[in-house]
Formats: sequence, C-alpha cells, structure tokens
Amino acid sequence: MKRCTISTKNIEDIDAFCRALNFVSEQIIEITHSECHIEVCYEETEEDLYDSLVSYAKAFSTTSDHSINDVEWKTSRDKDIFFSQNSIRHSGILRDNGNGFVILTEAGLALYEAIDAKLRNIALEFHAIEKKYPVLLDVSTLIKSGYVRMSPQYTTLCCCPTESIETLSRFGSALAKGTGLSLCNSPHHALSPSACFHVYAEHENSTLKEDSIITFRQCVFRNEGRLNWSDFGRLRDYTVREIVMLGSRDYVSTTRTELVNSLKNLCLDLEIGTRLIPACDPFVMPELHRFKKIQISESLKYELQVECAPNRYLSVASFNLHGTAFGSAFNINEYNRNPIESGCIGVGLERFAMAYLSQFGTNPKKWSIKI
Repeated sequence: MKRCTISTKNIEDIDAFCRALNFVSEQIIEITHSECHIEVCYEETEEDLYDSLVSYAKAFSTTSDHSINDVEWKTSRDKDIFFSQNSIRHSGILRDNGNGFVILTEAGLALYEAIDAKLRNIALEFHAIEKKYPVLLDVSTLIKSGYVRMSPQYTTLCCCPTESIETLSRFGSALAKGTGLSLCNSPHHALSPSACFHVYAEHENSTLKEDSIITFRQCVFRNEGRLNWSDFGRLRDYTVREIVMLGSRDYVSTTRTELVNSLKNLCLDLEIGTRLIPACDPFVMPELHRFKKIQISESLKYELQVECAPNRYLSVASFNLHGTAFGSAFNINEYNRNPIESGCIGVGLERFAMAYLSQFGTNPKKWSIKI
C-alpha cells in the first residue's frame, strides 16, 4: 500500500474534494483528512497514482467571486443538543443497511410522509400540477440532458439479457460468476439521477401556451462512490419531492425565490436549525470545474442545509436555475417560439428526515412535526 499527502491550502470545500477523489481510481483504498492535509492510501501497482492525485488536486477548485461558505440566511432552534448519527442509524425507526441504503419503519416512515405532505402543500399553493412519472428514464433522454457528460460518475444503467433461449439458459450461472453483463443488450434505460428529466422528455418538441409548474415525488439513484457511503445521508437510492418551473425567465426566477421563502417559513415553523448557501454541482471531471464558478457567481444553485452536529451541515434541498439549457436541448418553446427557461426545487425526503432526527431525536413525542 502507498500513500499520497495533499495540502488543503487551496481547497475550499475539503469534504467535496475528498468525495470526488474517490473517482480518480479504484486503486484508492482509503481517504482521510485533517484541517491541513488529505491522506490517500492506494494499492501499489505498476501504474503509480501519485502524479495523478497531485494533478487532480491542482485542478480541483471551487473558488469564485462568491464563496460557497457565504450564508444567505439561517433559521435557529431552541436547543443546542444533537443526537448522534449512530443512534439514528440504529434507532429502530431508521435502519442503515450500508452502501447507501436505508429502511424507514413505523414513526420514521410517518415522519417521511409528514415532511412530504408539507412540501406537497407548498407546491399546490403555487398551483402546481401534480404528476407521477416512471422510475426508468430512457438513455436517449439522459444523453440529451447533458448529464452523462457533466456528471458521469452518478450514472446507473439498466440492461436486460438478450432475447435468446440459449442466452437465458446460461444467464443465471453467468450472473453468479460476475459475467452476466456479456449476455446483456446495450442498456436502453437508466435509473434517473435527477428527478426533473422526465418533465423535459414529456414536453419535448412542444410549445407552451403559458408558464407552468409541476410537482411530483420521484425515486432518484446516484452512484456516490464506494468510499463515500459511510457519510451520514449519502444515499444511493432515495426519494425527492420535486417542483419544476417552465416558462419565462422572470417567472422561473421569481417562483424560485418565492419557493425559497416558503421553505424558510416551513423550517421556522418546525423550529429546525438550517442555513441557505450558494452551491455548485459536484463536477468530478477536472475540465468541468469552471462550471462551479459560473454556478456560484451567477447564483444558479442554492442549497438548504440542516445542522446535524455542531457546525456540520447536511444538504436536504437544492434550488436551481437552468436558463434555456433544457428548453433548447428538448426543443421546448414559449408561445413566441423562444426556448423556455426552467428551474427546479428538489427536496430529499430521506435526507430531510435523517437531518430532522439529528436535531429532535427518535422520540415522536418530542418532535415539532406531528405524525
């Protein structure tokens, strides 16, 4: 085993950088960090990773005119007591199955549903049309969205064995041996890494007569990296309450601002300690890091974060503006034939529940939200 030590001097978001390092190579065994240094342990092979790790650290940057540590606003709570992540993970109402999977039972499930009900009501107050979309997403839609190019690390593809009796007779044993993929067709569908893509596919090649807003609850899937699943709230399979706006720039931007205020009021009502900060997507590919600066400087993305331990926050919601990116990609136009602008708000329900439990504990009688 070999080690590489990286200085954190020019790295603004150390946690995000460490999560991204996971994808540099499968030779990496462990990543640990202090305030000043990051230490990467990796397998010793003919191809030494040291230069690649150092180069990646130099390329990784989240700096911009606006820091990701800037805080737009905070909501406070009455108590400074936090409940440990370990106690929550093994509370009986939430069970951590490892590798990014959690199970909610009884009061934990009721909390999840109560949170979603409040978010759904907020969406309906904005006259959102409620829908239900499939879980599977066509690969052509995923490609058209640009997501595979921008965030390939999250991709989870679905494929089927070829339609042949000879293939099917061998498939079970091949799968057990780890060679089943050789008997499958190229994948035509994916498990969607972002809830809003179904909306753009639905409206492809259409002209909208008016601004519109849609809400739905959607299963979302992301490969966050084999070394990252121990992070509290880092999930492979989770559910999002999504709100998507389609229309003019003014409508999308104004509605996002109003929805941010609605979420703030909800957190105040529930007495949850939160903060809203400028944010950027976790671009892993070095050549895409410039988009982080664009997202932050142009206020394209905000995150609502819940404090889970003293000065430790978990992101539970994002508020995004896309400009005409999806309107152009999917040929969705306004009545004046210009591409529509879009924006979306996504709230991770399991994450919100886990973060809430870290402040209020696992006894429903002491919760600020009634189930």
